[in-house]
Amino acid sequence: MLFAERHGKLGRNGSRAHDRAEDLLTSTAFQLLRYLPLEVGLLAVLRRMRAVGSDGHVATEAPAWLMLNTVTAADYTFWPRWAGFGEPDVVVTLSASGVTVGRLVIEVKLDAGKSGEAKEDTETADAPDPDQLRRYWQGLRTTSDAPALGVVYLTSHPIPPVDDLTVSVAREPGDWLGWLSWRTVWSVVRASELLPARDLADILAAKGLKCFDGFHSQPWILPHSPRRYWSAPSAIWFAQPVRVFPNSARFWTSLRGIS
Repeated sequence: MLFAERHGKLGRNGSRAHDRAEDLLTSTAFQLLRYLPLEVGLLAVLRRMRAVGSDGHVATEAPAWLMLNTVTAADYTFWPRWAGFGEPDVVVTLSASGVTVGRLVIEVKLDAGKSGEAKEDTETADAPDPDQLRRYWQGLRTTSDAPALGVVYLTSHPIPPVDDLTVSVAREPGDWLGWLSWRTVWSVVRASELLPARDLADILAAKGLKCFDGFHSQPWILPHSPRRYWSAPSAIWFAQPVRVFPNSARFWTSLRGIS
């Protein structure tokens, strides 16, 4: 919440916190990731990202542009204002021994889809694209001399949002887009015993952004009783005394006076 507050995402008195759930989650999650060692935090999460091909197909491996083997530090910029290109959620600058490796955009979604829709191809090559993901990719390449690595689309979907991804890569084919689920983030941080990781795992679980991890209901225990669970009843119906009718010559007799 610290960075959401610093960037005015909550309103003056925090009254907009409910309406800005994505911004709160972005701030909280990446603030906690900053407190974790890179190898068990951000890098472990990014390695679980999946590449999006030029045809919108989502691969099972990370994008080729994700160069993490030599990374020793990461710097986070929250909601930078790029004139004409919008305000991406997080820009991460990766470096190795003080030398910049490159930058990437992480665009966070919770319940809503991406903003912007290109209806006609009337834009020039340098004009900001209506599609949000491609527009951030343009901004990443033009707002700094640092190498632009790619865009990470982080959503709550359990499976890739193929429609969103396909539309974006159709605007500019190439290897620049990756998809990541919040459930994958939960899986990564859940494996760590470090306190920031445990806090983040609890937050994501509370929001329903976790994978199935088994049943956790408590076993049902029968109340204590001094008697055995199975015991003989106090009375058995066929053990009761048999009722004997009065002695009679005939059990059934005709009624007198009835013809």
